[in-house]
Order: sequence, then C-alpha cells, then structure tokens
Amino acid sequence: MPSRKEKKLEVREQLILQAASHIIIEDGFANLSMDAIAAEVGISKTTLYQHFRSKEDVVRHALKRSFHNVMAFMHGLEGRAIDRLEATMRYMMETDYAADGFPLALAREEVLHAFVNEPEIAALFKQMGEEFDRHIDEAKHDGDIHPDLPNPIISSAMIGLLGLTETKTVLNLPHRMDEIINYAVQIFRGGIKPPS
Repeated sequence: MPSRKEKKLEVREQLILQAASHIIIEDGFANLSMDAIAAEVGISKTTLYQHFRSKEDVVRHALKRSFHNVMAFMHGLEGRAIDRLEATMRYMMETDYAADGFPLALAREEVLHAFVNEPEIAALFKQMGEEFDRHIDEAKHDGDIHPDLPNPIISSAMIGLLGLTETKTVLNLPHRMDEIINYAVQIFRGGIKPPS
C-alpha cells in the first residue's frame, strides 16, 4: 500500500499531466512550457522539476500512460470485435473528461509529430496499431466491417472522431457529452458497416 507521501506525489503528478493536457488543448503544444505547467498547477518550477525534466518528459510520460491504459482496457474486453472497438472508442472519449484524461491532447497532430520518431513511443504506436488491426480483422471476419476498407483508414476515422469531444468545448455545442459520444459511435459504426 502506498505511503501518504507516495499518494501525494501521485496526486501532484496527475495534476501536472492534467495541466499539460489543458494547456495543449487551449494553446497548442508549442506554447506548453514548464513555467505554464507550474503556474497552472500552482506549484514552483523546482517542485515541477522534481517530477519531470522537461515539457517533453511530461508529454512522454502521459503518452506512455495513455497507451498502457488503452491497451489494458482493450485486453480486458470480451464479446464481438465490433463491440470491443466501440467500447474502446467510448473509453477513449470518456477518458478525455475523466480526472486523469489526456488522450485528446495527445491526439493533436503537433504532439504526435514531436514524439512519433522516438523508438519507445513509436513501439507503443505500433503495438496499439497492431491491437486495433487484430480487432478490425476479426470484425471483418464476423461480417461487421466492410471488408474493402483499409485498416489504417478505419483506425484513423476512429481516432479522428475522438475530436468531437473537443468540438463540444470549442463550439459550445448544446449536446451533453454522452450524446456526443453516442453520435460519434453511430457515425463510426455507420461508416464502416458492410453493404446490406
């Protein structure tokens, strides 16, 4: 069982990751800085540097955590492959608004380009892509996904629809978050289903 000090450090680390996510969403990755993160969390830069060496280190840590969380979620799913893909999509969208959410900020192109060539991050992308491919291939085999659609296009469409959660905030949409998630899933499933 973690000590009180370890729990406090974990909570502070979560706050740091949330602050970085918020700054990336609001101002872009280029404007993320250790000064901005420290100010957002309400801690000194010295305290921040006790947790992370740089803004890249913060984002790298968050990327790894997000990938591992999504992979663990996917590995725990049962049922039809199409339902597992839908559940994963819902999980990723709901996580954006959870206390430890970070995936939306990480899905930004500028963030992905900054880290995709790092071997450890590239390996995580590859691992996740293979996991998505496995589910997509199984759903195609089950007759739930159009067999002519390329797997990378299906995965990209799924990831692209995650941005609808950001659209709610940016455009001040009148829909509840659960409605937006349902619409995104409906669009995804409708776009990939085989012809009748």
